[in-house]
Amino acid sequence: MRKSLLILICLGVLLIGSQGLSQTAPGRQSDYYQAGLVQRDAGDWLAAIKSWVSAGQILQRQQKTDPRIGISFIELVTAQRVVKYYELACEMYLWGFSQGGVQKYNKDIENEVERIAPLLNKDMRKKWQSLFKKNDPQLFIEIKSFWLNKDPTPTTATNERLLEHWQRIAHARKNFRNGKNTVYGTDDRGLIYVKYGEPERTARGSLGTRRASFKRWTDFLIEAETATGDPRRNSRGLQKAGDQLFLLREIDRYNNYPDYEIWFYHSLNTDELISYMFGNHEGIGLYGLRNGVEDFIPGRAFLRTSSNRTGGISPGAVLQSVYYSELMHLHPDFEDRYFELERIWDTLASGKSPLVINSSFRMKRQNFKTADIFNPLTAFAPPEKSSFDQTISKVKMLVSPFRFLNEEGLPNIALITLSYPQIRMDYIKTSDEKNFPDYSVTHTVIAYDRNHNEIRRMNEALQSGDDNISTFILPHEDLQSDFTLVTEVFNSLITSKAAPAGEFDTPPQIIALGKTNVPSPSPLSASHELLELSDLLIGVSSPGKLESKSLPFPLVPSSRILATDLLKIYFEIYHLYFDEDGVAHYSIDFEVARLRGKKKEKKESISLSFNFDAYQRISKEQFEMDLLKLTPGYYELSVQVTDKVSMQKRGRKARFEIVDVGKHKMF
Repeated sequence: MRKSLLILICLGVLLIGSQGLSQTAPGRQSDYYQAGLVQRDAGDWLAAIKSWVSAGQILQRQQKTDPRIGISFIELVTAQRVVKYYELACEMYLWGFSQGGVQKYNKDIENEVERIAPLLNKDMRKKWQSLFKKNDPQLFIEIKSFWLNKDPTPTTATNERLLEHWQRIAHARKNFRNGKNTVYGTDDRGLIYVKYGEPERTARGSLGTRRASFKRWTDFLIEAETATGDPRRNSRGLQKAGDQLFLLREIDRYNNYPDYEIWFYHSLNTDELISYMFGNHEGIGLYGLRNGVEDFIPGRAFLRTSSNRTGGISPGAVLQSVYYSELMHLHPDFEDRYFELERIWDTLASGKSPLVINSSFRMKRQNFKTADIFNPLTAFAPPEKSSFDQTISKVKMLVSPFRFLNEEGLPNIALITLSYPQIRMDYIKTSDEKNFPDYSVTHTVIAYDRNHNEIRRMNEALQSGDDNISTFILPHEDLQSDFTLVTEVFNSLITSKAAPAGEFDTPPQIIALGKTNVPSPSPLSASHELLELSDLLIGVSSPGKLESKSLPFPLVPSSRILATDLLKIYFEIYHLYFDEDGVAHYSIDFEVARLRGKKKEKKESISLSFNFDAYQRISKEQFEMDLLKLTPGYYELSVQVTDKVSMQKRGRKARFEIVDVGKHKMF
């Protein structure tokens, strides 16, 4: 279970004389942070760690926070690889953003936002920047929520994604030092590394260093010069026709032998290979992320004056062909561009004017540069990627939230969680074992308030013979912001081991993980004066063995319904009014309509109406609907209840998909 910060920082191994620290700086919170900085900068990083641990303890007792301490603490322990403090580092970082304002630590918060910004999508970056400019305390909640949502194991105190982020920063600062043009104090390789981690493949080298690569094109120029017999070209062109060395010297005036480094990623949630190229601008300028090969060729190599001594063909054209020929084995795009340039060279052999050919090379260069700048693969690549995603099987989950009023008439929410059979499928796909091992499943729900502080946690352990369905019923309150549902699959054959004092226990082997976030809707009204309606539960009939505490409602929720199955519908009505005879009268109207985008199609719809009498103010409704007349596709179910006595109305909607039998999947 996640431990509180107070418990963690009270461990004797972590503490120093907090009394001495507080005496050094009575009433001055900034001195707690500064004391650690002085020790860190003096090279005594262990003393700095202990100072900040004690500072955190003191500030927590005073019900204060200091995000600078949490940031500096996790930065230091990851840079020094002090593994035993990793769990505490995560706690202290999140504690720093649990309260307080932006303005008090303006510069430090600005720096932290800039460090996280490369991991955000465009909309989130704009939102955070706006919150920062307004000194809005909501920014603290956004930062904390971002890392909590990225945590692959919310049931533990260690946030692996947060640690990975700072580990990547430490690695980048140590290894990518050809500049300091990024927020991490690294060259551009550091930026890409922090976003995506180690590339799956790298290529390094220097372009234009092999003389043999130029011979084909210099021969081509000499032959074309000789074949034309044009005295005007001979006078302005190759003054020493046939002199290879002369040609090479002229081209070398523009060849800076640029060093390149290319990183390839195969797993950025796309079907295409994504690459990033690094080097010096035009081979001699600033080092950084280059848009493409064209950035290594000086623009002056394509000027008309550059071709006066090279047979009328610009040296840039030769450099293009040479560079792409040396890279074509690395990526299909380089190969395609090489052959596009080859077709232009073929026109020179056919006697086309060099003026026209140079224009073709310049146009092709501009096309290549535009394609590199607006590369859709990099433009639509995810803003960040965790290596944790690739090291463990994923579990697909279906969570159906269901708001209702309990027997006391108070708002509750049920979170029906299903994680079967995808667990088995995911494991078999990624495991070398032929047989699926005995396993246990734990479902956990964590409720957060609007400040993203944890306010409630529940879990249920299931065995491999169970159907991996849990129903969590929680009081539903206004202060709740969202819920995180987690599925952990453990290998039952490997049990946890107790670790020696001062070290972490070894947990059971996790063979698969699943996580999903569910926003908390507004609670139902408990007012007896207002007609109220629960959410709609839709799905299929539940097998008899599932009718237990794990599934207290009479169906298995599903958003995908077989065309041959009956659609099961369940909901509850509250606060019906009685007439003078003590009888409630109400109607229920159903409509199922096919969706085309956001519009409903009346041609493919079902409408039903029913009238009922009741002798209680609460009614639990179950219905079945035959879908055979409807074609596969997406549909919306609308239910409206009308109280015939008070004439109040209440409606709910739910969406589902009708699928063919052969295409059915549970999720």
